[in-house]
Order: sequence, then structure tokens, then C-alpha cells
Amino acid sequence: MELDSILLYYFYLIFVLKINQVFIFYQQILNKNEIFMKTKSLSCIRQLLQSFFDNIFMNLNSHDLI
Repeated sequence: MELDSILLYYFYLIFVLKINQVFIFYQQILNKNEIFMKTKSLSCIRQLLQSFFDNIFMNLNSHDLI
């Protein structure tokens, strides 16, 4: 059970880091005092999340089979 919670924490951490990468990548400095955050459309973020969760479930399923 402890391994499950460690894996869950790991996947959550990866999820947060991927979301942060999206926002950091699209960050633009407009002038010295302003920072403008430009994000992708919701469909692109949805696709990113879907692919991320698909990878998680595929990894979990492959571990269950062993």
C-alpha cells in the first residue's frame, strides 16, 4: 500500500510539473514591470492532460500485469 501512495505522489508531481511547463513556456515579459501569461486554447491543454493520463494508466496497467 505504501508503494501505491508513492506512485500516486510521483504521478501527481509529474502532472504538476507538466502543467507548470505549459505556463512557463508561454510566459512573455511585455515590459520591465508586467508579465503576461499567454496560454494555449483549452483543447490543447485538454489534449496534453489526456495524453498524460493515458500514459499513467498504461504504466499502471503494465505494472499490474507483471
